[in-house]
Amino acid sequence: MSRVRLLFALTASVVLLALLPATALSSGYHQDYCGIVKGSGHWCGASGAHSWDANAAAYYNIFANVLVCERIFYKPSESTLEQVCGYGLASSPSHVDRTCVCYEAHVNQNSGFNHTVYGSADA
Repeated sequence: MSRVRLLFALTASVVLLALLPATALSSGYHQDYCGIVKGSGHWCGASGAHSWDANAAAYYNIFANVLVCERIFYKPSESTLEQVCGYGLASSPSHVDRTCVCYEAHVNQNSGFNHTVYGSADA
C-alpha cells in the first residue's frame, strides 16, 4: 500500500510543479507541504512566513469530486489576499511579486470527509 501512496505523492508533485507559473520557478525558493490527512475545511500551511509568489493545491485523484483550495494569507492582519479553488487542482492565477516576508501559503479540501491535500509554493 505504501508503494501506491508514494506513486500518488510523486504524481501530485509533478502536477503541482506544472501548475505553478514558469516565472515563479525562477524565484529561488520552493516548498512542497502538507500531504497529510486533513478534515474538510481545515487549512494546512507551509512552514514559516515568506514572500510567497505562487501557490498550488492538489488532491491525488484529480478525477474525484474533491474541491481543493489554495490561498495566500497575510499574517499581520489575518486576512486572505488570494484564494483559488478547483476540483482536484487549484493554483495561483499568476506570478505575484511580494516583497514582505509576512505571507503564509495554505491549502485545504472541502469534501465533507477527511482527505490528503498536497501544497506547493514558490517565493
